Amino acid sequence: MRHFKIIAAAVLAGMLIVASAGYSAESIESIRSRLAKMSSGLHDLTGTMTITSASRADAKEISKGVLQFVEYGFTEAKVTFKRPDKYRAEGKARGMMVIFVQNGNTKQVIAPDIMLKSTEDLSKKRNKKQNTLDVGFASELLWEDNSLRLVSSSGGLIKLDMRPKGS
Repeated sequence: MRHFKIIAAAVLAGMLIVASAGYSAESIESIRSRLAKMSSGLHDLTGTMTITSASRADAKEISKGVLQFVEYGFTEAKVTFKRPDKYRAEGKARGMMVIFVQNGNTKQVIAPDIMLKSTEDLSKKRNKKQNTLDVGFASELLWEDNSLRLVSSSGGLIKLDMRPKGS
């Protein structure tokens, strides 16, 4: 989880560095407002993720989820995000199709080849929910399931502390 927070802060900071030019005093609300404005036009996002050479150590540095992705034998996945909180990932591991779907507070894992379908309620497990950072961009939607606090803001670099609500 620590590495995820570092990566999340880096992605968010990178997105805000460009947007920070011309802004002198930052507040958490001004950051949220600018993220809302910058990401408002993005409603659907689809991409393909491919692993070319996987190292367990490198995957573990990124996150536990990426490590599991590598360990299960996935080499490619199609990832789709729809605003505000729908997320879908499809991939093949060892010849078997696996689908991960998140719709609001409901998460499903489906493996049709072995007739597996599990459903989980994430309303009290907000740290397990996928969000816009998981598909590569920061948005105001981060505030729905997380508490964000401004740590520092100087020279166009913004550092935030992000923790799932309820933790």
